[in-house]
Amino acid sequence: MMYHTETISAGTKFFWRVILEDVTDVEFESFIATLIEFSKTPSVGGKSAVGHGEISVQLDNWIQIDSRVSLQGTEIDMKLGTKYQEHLKHNADKIKRFIAEMV
Repeated sequence: MMYHTETISAGTKFFWRVILEDVTDVEFESFIATLIEFSKTPSVGGKSAVGHGEISVQLDNWIQIDSRVSLQGTEIDMKLGTKYQEHLKHNADKIKRFIAEMV
């Protein structure tokens, strides 16, 4: 079996920008929840189980995600996720139906 891989040298810097404009509290908290989940195992590419693709993400003047640390959801000096969790709780059935219709 033949296959091809692409590699990125250790230390390569990636640059990206996310701009949240005119978002609700629930939308902001869902974005933060996503970052917190990503921070639990921050990696890009495959073979992360053997240590490939480990990354450190520095969000300028805000928060840092590093594969060597673990975020708890309180690093931005406020309780995060309460409104988002309530939204998920109250809309669980609608969200599940929407996802099922996408497939």
